[in-house]
This record gives sequence, C-alpha cells and structure tokens, in this order.
Amino acid sequence: MKTIAYWIILTFTLIACKKEHSQDASGTSNATSSLPLSDTALINDTTIFFDIEIDGLRELQIQPLNNYGVYWEGIVPYTSGSGFGLFIQGITNNINRGIEITRGNIYVDPGDTTIQLEKLRMVAGFYTGPYAYTMDPDSHTGVQIKWQDARGKTWSTSAGTGDQSNSNFQITDRVIGYYPPTGIIHGVHIRCTFNCILYDGAGNSIQMTNGKVGISVWL
Repeated sequence: MKTIAYWIILTFTLIACKKEHSQDASGTSNATSSLPLSDTALINDTTIFFDIEIDGLRELQIQPLNNYGVYWEGIVPYTSGSGFGLFIQGITNNINRGIEITRGNIYVDPGDTTIQLEKLRMVAGFYTGPYAYTMDPDSHTGVQIKWQDARGKTWSTSAGTGDQSNSNFQITDRVIGYYPPTGIIHGVHIRCTFNCILYDGAGNSIQMTNGKVGISVWL
C-alpha cells in the first residue's frame, strides 16, 4: 500500500473534460479509437486509465487523452450509522463510451465518531486482493463492471444470467490521498486487474479480458 498527499491532483483528475469530437480523414471520431499501445509508458501509480481486450480487440484509454475523463456518483456515508456507501467510478469520453466499476455497501460502524474514522472505514473497503462479481450492487463483498460501446449499448457483469464462473477481479495496489492541511483522507487511487463476461440482457455476451484499470475513488 502507498500513501500520498494528492488533494490537488485528485481534484483535477475527477473533472471530466467536455470537448467536441475531432474527426480523422474517414470521418470516424478519434474518441472511439484506442490510443497507441506504446502509450502504456505514460501510466504511473496514479494515472487514470483502462487497458482492456473486448472479444480479443485491445483498447487503451488514458485520461485526459481522446476526450476521456473520470466521473463519480454514489452515496457517501459521512454520518456515523447512516448506512452504506455505493461507490461508482467511471472512465468515459464525452459520449459516455467507456467503463464503470461499482463497489457497494461499505458500512460505517457506530463507533466511527469522527470523519477520519469514517474515511479509514471506507478506505478499508478497497483493500488489495480478490473480489467476487455480484448481481447485487449493494453487496458488501462484490463488484460490478459495466461497458458502454461506441453504439451506446450497455453491457454489464450483472445483466442476463450474470454467470462469472471463470472470471476474476482483483485490486492489486492502492494509493491513499490526504488533504495536507488536515491530514484527513479524501480519496484512494486503485489499480485493478480483471477478466469477465458482459451481458446485454437480451441473450448476447462479450468477453472482456486482460483488463487493467487505474481510477481515483472520491471518499
């Protein structure tokens, strides 16, 4: 586990840029094309990116290149005893094409009487190690992955049968972010590896393999 004071970095990277699509000579938006795979050299411990293969076709996207940015949505349990946090983090372009990871139901204990204790509880919910896929977004132990393709179609690990018998998901590393003036935790950057099957709910499925994601989670 690593720690770093990165309030400014995290604040900047949580803002998704809204830009017009640029076009190549064929009229195809470059925001739906993979970056050169050599660009993996740009990835460091806190880079926001995804590097995946969909049915064998590899795609690399790095924020803020190709109009890709990061977004957050969810319920954060800042008040002791308020329930759970549903953490949804996505890396998408300006037509919402991209990947989304959900990690839910990180409970706040009644003994968490300060903000820092609550933040420590939430960080503990992103431990390094394996996680099971779940059909229930509120699962305390599970994760979900969604993918929106270039046609706007959504695929999910929890749609259709949701069968993930030969799939896996693991958080391999994390960097905890502190707000320097207070020393209070404000976020965590996680690196994940995974393989999964995505379903559209209409009987169709695609394979997502050799997945790697780096993303900041606002706590």
